[in-house]
Amino acid sequence: MRQGRQVATESNETYMENTYDLAIAKIAFQIQSSEKSRFDNLFIHFGSFHIMMAYFKAIGKFIDNCGITNVMINAQVLASASVNTFITGQHFNRCKRLHPLLSLALQSIHFEKFLNTKNMEVTDEIRQYLIQFKSEKSTDPEINNNKLIEILEKYERYQQRTLEGKHGKTAHSYMIYINLINYYFLLCKSIRKPDFELFKFIFPKINNIYLS
Repeated sequence: MRQGRQVATESNETYMENTYDLAIAKIAFQIQSSEKSRFDNLFIHFGSFHIMMAYFKAIGKFIDNCGITNVMINAQVLASASVNTFITGQHFNRCKRLHPLLSLALQSIHFEKFLNTKNMEVTDEIRQYLIQFKSEKSTDPEINNNKLIEILEKYERYQQRTLEGKHGKTAHSYMIYINLINYYFLLCKSIRKPDFELFKFIFPKINNIYLS
């Protein structure tokens, strides 16, 4: 903390951020509280690991008792003895593996419902294009297939109507869950790149669920 304060002074910065794991952060907060005049220019926050764990716990509260864990148990992707650590976010690797898997499954069901409702079809031509698109490596990928663009645009509007509750409360809740997992993906991307602008964009969004 003294070093952070010194760096802020030498670089003429008003504030300096210090990142700590949970155990150290608790001590740092206590020191800052007792010596406000000395360390009031430090912004102390948790490391990305604890941010993700807290986010998984918040997501777990959102889906708790909705029945989705029963589906996961029946599908043999989650053991009944592991439900608690999954819901509370205590087992990080399990949450990191299962939440994206569950989100993908729900998105697939939702997309199939969209296709059936709109009488649309993903043709072999589009499937072949997607296979080729996936194999191409690019820092700025762009879809050029007009038929696929049309489907995606219509599906985006369908998703929005689901979020507005137009397709029932169950679909509405699961679409919110899907969005929460998409936020997790963006958070991971912002940390791994690292991309501070993306982090500033996504953190207020995930912060909303902490406070809800």
